[in-house]
Amino acid sequence: GAPAVSRPARRPDHFADAGLTVLRTPEGIWCRCDGGPHGFLSIAAHAHADALSVEVRHDGVDVLADPGTYCYHGQPAWRRYFRSTLGHNTLELDGADQSVSGG
Repeated sequence: GAPAVSRPARRPDHFADAGLTVLRTPEGIWCRCDGGPHGFLSIAAHAHADALSVEVRHDGVDVLADPGTYCYHGQPAWRRYFRSTLGHNTLELDGADQSVSGG
């Protein structure tokens, strides 16, 4: 038979390779903090200008949510918005994006 697998007593909260930290409270508050590098490895095409962004949930209800991707093709104005700093829960200085995507 399959070996017995036990659930860890505590879930991991820091994922260094991804630059993500997840904070959880017994009261049902969940917060994800993004402190990772821009882009996916060497390709910036997947990158969003979301450095230091946060997501917050309370009892499973999104309070601050990541906007996601929206679309990959067509409607370029919306694509730019959903990848922009303005489209994320983070800081924007002087109306400038934190970064400019490579693709």
